[in-house]
Amino acid sequence: MNIAVVYDQGAVGAHFGHAKQMKLYHLAPTGVILESHVLDTNVTGHVAMCNFLREHQVQTLICQNIGKEACSILLLECNIDLYAGISGDADQAVQLLKEGKLKDFQIKYYNQIYGGDSQGSCTTCKEDCDCEGDCSSCHFEN
Repeated sequence: MNIAVVYDQGAVGAHFGHAKQMKLYHLAPTGVILESHVLDTNVTGHVAMCNFLREHQVQTLICQNIGKEACSILLLECNIDLYAGISGDADQAVQLLKEGKLKDFQIKYYNQIYGGDSQGSCTTCKEDCDCEGDCSSCHFEN
């Protein structure tokens, strides 16, 4: 499993869209961190950032803040697990994720960040999503 953390001098960086660096963690199936390293993103824009994550085979992203478009792209097009609203030490955030202590920060639906139906419907998961609340058609489940 590969985890990326928006990175800024040892801490979880402030905003996905402006990330100059990501810290990547490669985990064994047992959850042991096999390696980690900081990479310069050298890209701008949400699509380019998501492509950067795809190139590095990232399955999970930890960040502090994320914009509307990037949230849609990560969840719906890249199928990357997203944990937002995290601050503090990057290594500690990954440890908390491994321990299952970040569940309250997992973003499964676009409207968790941007409002909408609080019942878990994904009708606002993407502006042009035509799932009409049937999340099974856009790979989300309530």
